Amino acid sequence: MNYIIKDKPVWELEAVCSIFSYFENVEEKLIENNDKYGFTKEVMHSFLDKYISYKNAVLDEVMPIFNEKYKKLEPYLTGDSDELGNPMIVGFMQNYRNIFNGSISDKAIDEMLVDVLEKMLHDLLEEDKSNYNFNELSDIIIFLNKAQLNNNTKMNIINFYIDRYNLSRMIVGFIEEIAPICEKYFFLIEDEYKESFNYISNIDNLNKFVRQYTSVDIVFSGDMELYINIFFLNQLSMISYNGKNNMFVGFKIFELCEFKDKNKYNDTQMVASLKSLADTTRYKVICMLSEKPMYMQEMADKLGLTAANISHHVNMLLQHNIISVIVDVEKNKRIYYELNRAEIANLSDALTRIIQKN
Repeated sequence: MNYIIKDKPVWELEAVCSIFSYFENVEEKLIENNDKYGFTKEVMHSFLDKYISYKNAVLDEVMPIFNEKYKKLEPYLTGDSDELGNPMIVGFMQNYRNIFNGSISDKAIDEMLVDVLEKMLHDLLEEDKSNYNFNELSDIIIFLNKAQLNNNTKMNIINFYIDRYNLSRMIVGFIEEIAPICEKYFFLIEDEYKESFNYISNIDNLNKFVRQYTSVDIVFSGDMELYINIFFLNQLSMISYNGKNNMFVGFKIFELCEFKDKNKYNDTQMVASLKSLADTTRYKVICMLSEKPMYMQEMADKLGLTAANISHHVNMLLQHNIISVIVDVEKNKRIYYELNRAEIANLSDALTRIIQKN
């Protein structure tokens, strides 16, 4: 595997993520969860100070434009991250940003949406795509109902499909107007961005980050293009499309992972990790994964749930490194989950030390 690390942000992606960041306020959540990283709220705020300055400068200029001209895009730039991973338009920019330009065609828009729906079909139901004609709204509705997505998610997908040509061209206008603003204020954060780039350009640091901090094992040969995002801040996602493998990482995630790792077994973290286990469904997931790695639909079938319903529990266990991810982008093109035995052993050792101390 060969990493190709990009040294500049993807400004089209930053444009759509700027709106996502406005509604999510990830930095406020990080500051409120300061104990997780072993810092006071004041220290966490100082750590994020340049990011906050950059975000405020961008959004002061972006939000009036967005509210006046692009408010119709809001449902597709905000929520449903538990079910769809990232907001719909963020996913479009990660996968299909090359088609979003002034010459975008109806055919390209149709092909993109069919591809999106076929990927969802594979991830949520593991069904043969030949059972559906995703050029027909009736088949899309049948699929969405069968996948048991929540009503808000279903309506967003249906509404986007119905108005897809107008909305897609609105996205083009939005990124053409907003991306230059994101780039304009880059100087406020450029030094910290370069620090992240220099850190991950060291292959030892990169391997440590992927294997130790993200609990992700990527099964493939060839190239992985890695993009560092500003507004993603502390997130990571991996995309495989048209034979290309892309990883998107927030520019602060490396330091945050190191802080969290050093502060792993304080009282707050111990309680949070134990709470992640205190649920019947999550306990059953752990028991299943103790036998073998499984993919989402496989776990859902065994538990009599939908993949959408179980995703919340899986994300909770991932957040606390109780389970790990195997990304197979070559053979089965699936994401598998496995028990993180090392993390559970470390948690057990920490509890043992408490008992022995007392």
